[in-house]
Amino acid sequence: MLQSIRESTSGPFAWIVVAIITVPFAFFGIETFRSGGGDATVAKVGGEKITQRELQLGYEQRYQRLQQMMGESFDPSLIQGPQFRRTVLEDMVREQVITSYVEESGLRGTDAAVLEYLRQIPAFQVDGEFSPDAYRDTLAANRRQPDAFEAQVADSIATEQLQLAIGQSAVVAPGEVELAYRMQHQRRRFSQVTFTIAEFRDEVEVTDVEIQERYDSQSQRYTTPEQVKLSYIEVNQSQLTPEGEPDEEALRALYEDQRGRFTTVEARQTSHILIKTGERGSAEAQRMAEEARERIVNGGESFEDVARELSEDGGSAQSGGDLDWVERGVMVPEFEDALFAMSEGEVSEPVETDFGWHIIKLESVRPETTKPFDDADVQARIREIYLRDAAAERFQALTEELETLAYESLDSLEPAAEVTGLTIEETEWFSRNGGAGIASNDDVIETAFSPIVLEEGENSRLIEIEPGRVVVIRVSDRQPEALRPLDAVREEIRAELVNEAAAARASEQADALLVSLKDTGALETALQAQNLDRPIVDSGLIERTDVEGREGARLSPRVVRTVFAKPRDAAGQTEGMGQLTVAGGDVVVYALEVVEDPRVPETGSERQTVADRAAALAARQELAAWEAAIREQTKIKIYEDALAQQIEESAPPY
Repeated sequence: MLQSIRESTSGPFAWIVVAIITVPFAFFGIETFRSGGGDATVAKVGGEKITQRELQLGYEQRYQRLQQMMGESFDPSLIQGPQFRRTVLEDMVREQVITSYVEESGLRGTDAAVLEYLRQIPAFQVDGEFSPDAYRDTLAANRRQPDAFEAQVADSIATEQLQLAIGQSAVVAPGEVELAYRMQHQRRRFSQVTFTIAEFRDEVEVTDVEIQERYDSQSQRYTTPEQVKLSYIEVNQSQLTPEGEPDEEALRALYEDQRGRFTTVEARQTSHILIKTGERGSAEAQRMAEEARERIVNGGESFEDVARELSEDGGSAQSGGDLDWVERGVMVPEFEDALFAMSEGEVSEPVETDFGWHIIKLESVRPETTKPFDDADVQARIREIYLRDAAAERFQALTEELETLAYESLDSLEPAAEVTGLTIEETEWFSRNGGAGIASNDDVIETAFSPIVLEEGENSRLIEIEPGRVVVIRVSDRQPEALRPLDAVREEIRAELVNEAAAARASEQADALLVSLKDTGALETALQAQNLDRPIVDSGLIERTDVEGREGARLSPRVVRTVFAKPRDAAGQTEGMGQLTVAGGDVVVYALEVVEDPRVPETGSERQTVADRAAALAARQELAAWEAAIREQTKIKIYEDALAQQIEESAPPY
């Protein structure tokens, strides 16, 4: 079936292609870090290796993900140390353990499940619809074979289904729900005093002798790394234009071949009322759904009003249950089968799905339509497709020609440039950490510093910068690693020493204040005892996810987490007092003062939300226990020397 879909744009499988629509899926999420290369191995899981390069890619991805998730609350100091890199490695080891287990167990996703995944991938869609051409072209541009890619998708599906089944075996008792609610909604109040590094910098004096000593003792930190300049030839599909204009016959043939692009499939404007099962059970939820339908069909109440009152679908309830236009393949089968068997204006009998019981209303039907060839939008799109395909053909021809010529004349790019008509370009100087333009590409960096290109002076293989863009490179100039003169790094070293001394003074005053705080029991009294005139920030009563205190004061997420990790009875006690170094090296002295527990609701949506979260936590715990069990059966080795080398090379200067 999969082979038929790959090769067909019409015929018996065309209806499947047309119906393949929406739902996000991470196309490049499978084997993201399997980039190859001969760099050092930092871990081995069974027979699979995790290299330094793969670990670095994983570290950068997680760093960016945290930055995006936390926004202004992002605290780089929490993840710049070696522990975060070890955490990333542990995550990658965990993922490989699970993947290996699934493969060895012979578990695979079904063809139907793979098809469902493929139809959800935006990279394989054109105008929101699955395109066999886009599927083949995208895989080809990423040097992937359909069979291998589909096998990886099948493995991924099997992993997800196995983890889901294990998680669903977890059971949550009512007492656990109440505990989870108290944990989530408990409020705490604390006071804090902050000692910033900036306020101590002016007090620090650094001598030339101290600078010289730092320069001599840590000279490896003040070297200029080995750098290169590259000459390169680039082929960029987006910059290629075909020769001549397409005639109408060619455009009409393309229109017939791509007719599916211009067809809008049938859609139904839909509203629904959802009654979840949850703790109330399926029979009770069904009864409530039937009563809701009775109020609408025989009681004369509007569907929208009843939906706003009763529906437990948080995404549509407030809009009267409106789900907008629904196409086939978007909803779960039970919902879809009922919807597409209805007439306009009809209100369905209760329909059961995994989400609960639904009352469905079909508002209106938009039939399938196909835009004609003469339509202005169709003309523009067909021409665009023609030009794109022509550019792709020229890109393929130029790429093959460049690869051949660069290999035949390994010591120069001139012959390749002369035959292809492409220009030879130059990069700026860059090191193994990368640079601007193509020098920011990991594959370019790795290839530029490989023995064949760097030491033997040969042209590189063809390197893909991104789909539709490739280069061949060679080293045009090289600078070896060198120690920077003291005068060039003097101010850098001075700033380091000033910051270190300022941080030490801030910590010293914070230590003294904490001692007085534990003696006196109050920050105000402790400040007086230390003859310090500093503002006290009152957090006010906050929950554990808050980062803003009373009067808009910004609270360090690290301090908030620490305060909420204290025992409940630590409020007002020395156990609830402490100090922390936060972002930028500033030091905070805090005192937990009040802990306030919430009243736990016996019923209602708020309790149900917490119950759902508690169930999710129980599922994660069940999954963690399973993962620990299969990990025990897997041979794992961490290469500490290789890991330490990467940690040292990536450590920021202080």
